[in-house]
Amino acid sequence: NQVPGPKQTERSNRLQEMEKMQSKAFRNAYIGQETEVLFEEKKEIGGRMYMLGHTAEYLKVARETDSDLSNCLIKGRIIGFLNDELLLMV
Repeated sequence: NQVPGPKQTERSNRLQEMEKMQSKAFRNAYIGQETEVLFEEKKEIGGRMYMLGHTAEYLKVARETDSDLSNCLIKGRIIGFLNDELLLMV
């Protein structure tokens, strides 16, 4: 009673699409919220320097800065998305 390969692929693709939608909806709920972020690494994105880190809920967040905020816990407001995976904080 094995599910045929094409059906497995179709189901897997549908589940992955659902996961992306649910993840984005979860992250959308944080826009406008104040939260603390533990910053960990510096990265250039689109020609600008950002510090990347995570919230207590393990949401990946970016903050534009030239300062090294590594290992700093900083409170700020989530204002939107920088890209598909990063929330933007000010």
